[in-house]
Amino acid sequence: AISLHYAAGPPLSSDYSVRTLFRYLSNLSSFGGPCGRSSTTVLTHYLVNINPETVSLVDLYIDLYRIVAGSATLLSRYTAAHTLDQAFLVELGMRGSEIRVSVDSTERIAVTDSNITLAGRAGLSIENSAAGAGATTGLHFDSFVAEAFFSVVTTIAPAPAWSASTGLETTWSVLA
Repeated sequence: AISLHYAAGPPLSSDYSVRTLFRYLSNLSSFGGPCGRSSTTVLTHYLVNINPETVSLVDLYIDLYRIVAGSATLLSRYTAAHTLDQAFLVELGMRGSEIRVSVDSTERIAVTDSNITLAGRAGLSIENSAAGAGATTGLHFDSFVAEAFFSVVTTIAPAPAWSASTGLETTWSVLA
């Protein structure tokens, strides 16, 4: 089942980044990743989907999707070599029509797309289609940060509480 978890409060503008540190602890069929400009009423957002290429997890597909009203379009793909329990930092950056994906602080995907322009919400999309995934198996997200793009950073302030239908509790930070 796919679940979309998003921040309760909207970002200050539609120009922001969402990043997460993730790792696969086993070769179960789970996938997901950071998303941005997520609508709270229709299935619309940009999504970085982290997905094992094969059940052996030799490679990971890191895909950038545009999802509008539930219809997904693959915008670009990056393939990363991978071993179990290896951490990756993945960032989705959205500034105007420039949509970028970085892996471990190196830009891997850059596209121009103006189909989703509202700020929406920052969040995570998670699908776990493998029975028995838990604390020591499957895909794990170790951190989540959403930041607005500003030329001058003045303060770091706490943002609204996390909203999740599955009871996941955490917070996110915005540079303001």
